[in-house]
Amino acid sequence: GEGGHHDMETLPVEKRVAFMSGHVEAGLALFRAGAPDQAAQHLLHPVSETHASERAGIDALGFEPAVFEAVSKALEEGRP
Repeated sequence: GEGGHHDMETLPVEKRVAFMSGHVEAGLALFRAGAPDQAAQHLLHPVSETHASERAGIDALGFEPAVFEAVSKALEEGRP
């Protein structure tokens, strides 16, 4: 894209994984800071249907969406 901006779908898989890992790190930091609701939102990013195109090709790397769904659900329900 112009100005160095890219659509997530056009980025190589390793760059998309790096971007998603940032959401996971933010989610963990929010959990540690006592904000489980906000943490759950960030931890759902990698499995969100809105961001499905970003996940293209990462299953081959061992990505397991069920882990993110279970953790986010637990946080939303107030379970650690």
